[in-house]
This record gives sequence, C-alpha cells and structure tokens, in this order.
Amino acid sequence: MTRSALAALVLLAAGQTAPPVTARVVVEYRVSSEDDPSNAGKIALPLKTGDLKRARVWEAGCRVSAVADNSSAPPDAEQVWGVQAELTRDRDNRPAVRIATAHVAPNGTVHEETHVLPIDDPHPLGLSDLSARTDCRYDRIHLTIAAESVRTAR
Repeated sequence: MTRSALAALVLLAAGQTAPPVTARVVVEYRVSSEDDPSNAGKIALPLKTGDLKRARVWEAGCRVSAVADNSSAPPDAEQVWGVQAELTRDRDNRPAVRIATAHVAPNGTVHEETHVLPIDDPHPLGLSDLSARTDCRYDRIHLTIAAESVRTAR
C-alpha cells in the first residue's frame, strides 16, 4: 500500500478526509474605472498538497500588473500586494486554502492579513485600496481572491 493511501485510510478511520490533491487560487485585479477596461487581469496559482505559491500585484505609473511566481515587483512599483497560498483545512475540517496577504502602501506601511478560504466557497476574499496617484483615470484598485477545486481528467 502506498504512503498516501495509508494516510488516507488513517484519516478516514479518524472521521476525517484528506485535503484535496489539487486546487487553484485565482487572483483577479481591476481598477474602478469605466474608462480604463484594459487595466485588469487575473492570475492563477495551481496548488498541490505541500505547495506554497506566491503572486505579486502592483501599481506603477497608472497601470496595474501581476506575476504568479516568487519574483518581486519592479523597482518603479508605487504599491504592491503580495499573495501567498497553501492548502489547509478550515474550522469545519473542510479542504481550504490559507491565504496570506501583504500590502505595501505608497508611504511604505505594510499591512498583513491571513485568511482561510474554503475551496469553492461562493464568497471570495475582496481587497480594495486607493490608487497611489491622483492623476490616473481611476481612484481605486480591487483584488478578488478565490479558491477553486481542480478536477483531474482520468
């Protein structure tokens, strides 16, 4: 019997189920402007048991951009949001994703939070902050973070 099958049997005997093997965290970003629809996008962080994935979203020169890896934001970034994700279980022992966020504001202040999002929960995590600039065609930046299950083809 494989190690993972044995672990699943132990959890099953204890009345628990193993966390999902795969999930996906989707980070969507957009600005609050009807005049600037191109200033939006999304990135996906695929997760497997034991993974720790990171993403960065930043504002620089009235543009919002993102990268889904461990690289840092460019030096001209005026503010940055860091997202870190890993599989876990929620208070009800359901599969979930632990999301740690860190926002580096234009003045250098860092605000950190940790959330546990149940997988496939219809209520994603929403973050919103003012733009670093007053000369952009938008005044706010919105991030939405959701955890989704990933179905594997057989």
